[in-house]
Amino acid sequence: AHAKFGYNTKDNDTSASTSEDFVYELQAEYQLSAKQLIELQAWRMQQESDIAAADGILSHTISGTFSQQLGQRAVVSARAGWTTDEYSNNRDDDYLNMSLSLGYAMQKWFEMSCGYNYVQRDSSISANDYTSNGIFLNLTGKI
Repeated sequence: AHAKFGYNTKDNDTSASTSEDFVYELQAEYQLSAKQLIELQAWRMQQESDIAAADGILSHTISGTFSQQLGQRAVVSARAGWTTDEYSNNRDDDYLNMSLSLGYAMQKWFEMSCGYNYVQRDSSISANDYTSNGIFLNLTGKI
């Protein structure tokens, strides 16, 4: 487990606004058994805006992951999380994220995973609402 706490100040050269906020990051994991793991995360951070009408975003996230090892090389994981993005121009976006994945270590240095990812955004501006369903395949090499 670890925790980080701080105070973040952002002075934007292109506008008269300055943002100052308390930020944190919390992470904990608990080994339920030799083959089961739970991870919890929460954070509050400032991010750069992805729209021209806002100087920044204050983001709050909480998420959890459950992992079950299947044999020596395979792991199945389920993750769920909630994020709220507060834009400096009074826009708010809420995200529900869920995923299910299966990973397999082919070698100690090479892993493969595949899975399904669901994202739903509910915005204070209804034209920005969306739902995303994705299937992914990841190949990871380690040095």
